[in-house]
Order: sequence, then C-alpha cells, then structure tokens
Amino acid sequence: MDQAIPADTDLIVLAGFFPIISADLCRKWAGRMINTHPSLLPKYGGRGMYGVRVQEAVLASGDTVAGCTVHYVDEHIDGGEIILQQPVAVRDNETAWDLGGRIFVEESRLLVQAIKLIMRKRGEPDVQVE
Repeated sequence: MDQAIPADTDLIVLAGFFPIISADLCRKWAGRMINTHPSLLPKYGGRGMYGVRVQEAVLASGDTVAGCTVHYVDEHIDGGEIILQQPVAVRDNETAWDLGGRIFVEESRLLVQAIKLIMRKRGEPDVQVE
C-alpha cells in the first residue's frame, strides 16, 4: 500500500477501511491518516468490531446511545486519537441493520466535518464538500 501513496500526501482518509494497517505504515503517516468507526470509541472498537457486529453488540448491551467516531489511525486497532464523535439515540425495537444505517448517515457527515476541522487547524482554506 505504501508505494501507492505519493510522498507529498497531506491526508489519507480510510473511511471504514477494513484491512489492518501495519504499525510501520501507521508510524510513517502518523497524524496524516484518519478512519471512521461506527461506534463511540473506545466502546465497541478493536479486532472483529466492524459492520453490523458493532450495532449487534450495542443492542445486546442495552445501550440507549450508539454513534460514530472519526479518529487518527495508529498501530492499535481503533485506538488512535479521536477527532470527532456523533452520538445517535437507539430506538425501541430497532434492528442492528436499521441502527447501522442511521449511524452510516451520521458517519458520512462527521467525516466531512473532521476533514474540514483538520484543514482549518493546518491553516488551509475551507473547501466545499458535497
């Protein structure tokens, strides 16, 4: 993967990227690689916690609030510094797929907000993202 990334890359956006990134790659791109996760990390993160499995765990626990996170990628699965989070209320009698669909919508919005926040912190002008 590293050979495919130009050296002048400012930000790598993985957006729900499933394969585990090597520790060497994480260190090389520290602070310049972000990912999304369909939970309020650190809850329901780590190995095996992806897709509908996350929402199944939320519902099985009886949590009334779920959500999503955008975080920096480091060598720990779902362990990087949190950039932004968005809570989502769990509805009565909701399926994991229904909850996951609602969270996906919020996750997409949150990712755009996180990219804009990172750009502002770096002194770059805002861009229009649809």
